[in-house]
Amino acid sequence: MDAVRHAKQVGRGRADADQAWKVAKALVIELETGTPPAWAPKPVEPAESVESPEDGEELSVEVSADTE
Repeated sequence: MDAVRHAKQVGRGRADADQAWKVAKALVIELETGTPPAWAPKPVEPAESVESPEDGEELSVEVSADTE
């Protein structure tokens, strides 16, 4: 709510503030009812996924020390 008020006062960032409010409101409704509302924004998937090693596999990392 504070972000929306500030955006209105400044005249910039209103769309971002409205979107953040909408996400927060949808989360509150989901917590109260157990299901998200139909108008809830879809979760954003990460732009880049990192693959983790399969079970039982070890992740190896090489570390080099600079000596002078």
